[in-house]
Amino acid sequence: MYASLKPEQLKTMARMALTQMITDPKYVEETTEWAGRSDSAFVGQALYELMTTDLRPELGRLRAPVLLIGAGKAFNSSATRLEEMRAAYENQVQNVLDRKILMAQKALHFIMFDDPEFLFRSIDEFLAGRR
Repeated sequence: MYASLKPEQLKTMARMALTQMITDPKYVEETTEWAGRSDSAFVGQALYELMTTDLRPELGRLRAPVLLIGAGKAFNSSATRLEEMRAAYENQVQNVLDRKILMAQKALHFIMFDDPEFLFRSIDEFLAGRR
């Protein structure tokens, strides 16, 4: 289906999805423009592979420490919901021996747009602790 999409159609689909993934409309528009310049067949193939490839069984082979930063804003309505989401993220990487999970409580899917300070601080602290 994606291979047949024209740039404007791809932008329309992207905008619908991105409004649920990014808080600031400015960034929604910026990323929508990126989508409009993308190759629709490639996007479709990439989405297919993302949705059909389960790497969880392979994660136990990782030897490097892993930092997973989960998007928590949509679950901030209650501490219980946020903890349930954190547990879901934990479940995804349970095979990683050395892991740290943090929740970006001010961010939807695109943490780098919604809470860049939290993201960069978390990465810096994680890396500093690994030296």
